Amino acid sequence: MDLNKIFYQTLFMNICMMKNYPLSFLFFSLLATGLIIACKEEKTAPPAPVPDVNVVAAGKLTVPFYSDYVGQTYGISDVNIR
Repeated sequence: MDLNKIFYQTLFMNICMMKNYPLSFLFFSLLATGLIIACKEEKTAPPAPVPDVNVVAAGKLTVPFYSDYVGQTYGISDVNIR
């Protein structure tokens, strides 16, 4: 069972079974006030302005493809050619 659920159930039962009713009334009134304040309507921000963007027309173009590789190769065994 979830520990948070057990904690809140125990807390609620202890508050309800308290013989000191003014204290529990104060607790629940503060809880209700906090919930009412937290549930008020939030103000929304105005929408952001549309940014200016450069637009370029796309086109079809043939581009040559080539590769240059620089390096060295080694064989499994080095032999002399005469």
